[in-house]
Amino acid sequence: MVVLRINTAEGTCTIANIYNDCTHNRTLEELERFLAWDHMVWLGDFNHHHPLWDEEQNSHLFTATALALSQKVLDLLADYGMTQTLPKDLPTLQLSSTGNWTQLDNVFSARSTPQIT
Repeated sequence: MVVLRINTAEGTCTIANIYNDCTHNRTLEELERFLAWDHMVWLGDFNHHHPLWDEEQNSHLFTATALALSQKVLDLLADYGMTQTLPKDLPTLQLSSTGNWTQLDNVFSARSTPQIT
């Protein structure tokens, strides 16, 4: 993960470029240390399949484990008012095993970070 903080007249913008391993959420847990800023953009390879961003044709990837791991992403998105900037079903990676295109890479953004209590 690479995190940039840019100070502007409108506040601080935090840009996080994320590579999250597909077997755990430690990178996402570390991301939480940087989430108290005015504006945020999260982008990168989250390595978690979910119907909110992957095409339905890849439903075989929505395993119980994958959905359980993707819950951390969903929780962070909800907690910090993030919206998915990269449209659903826009493929970003062609799997070598099947040739199917998926959306492992994603972009999320928020203008203002809500206060977490």
